[in-house]
Amino acid sequence: CMLWTWYIAVDMQFFIISPLFIIPLIRKPKLGYTLIGVTIVSSCFLIFCLSIKYCLRVMGAEMWYFFTHPEQFVNW
Repeated sequence: CMLWTWYIAVDMQFFIISPLFIIPLIRKPKLGYTLIGVTIVSSCFLIFCLSIKYCLRVMGAEMWYFFTHPEQFVNW
């Protein structure tokens, strides 16, 4: 129906959170870059922890085999 609504939600989140990064970048660039760096590192660490906790895997060779052999989909 309205397939673009996911973008509106993401855009609103960026609209709310972006001043937390832009204002420090303008007023104190060193603090702003530090804040961005800490955010990136903590985001990567969070993804790592969630991957370990829920046993999530990167799309490895076994998944590529599954997607390249159409006979795997016959019984679905």
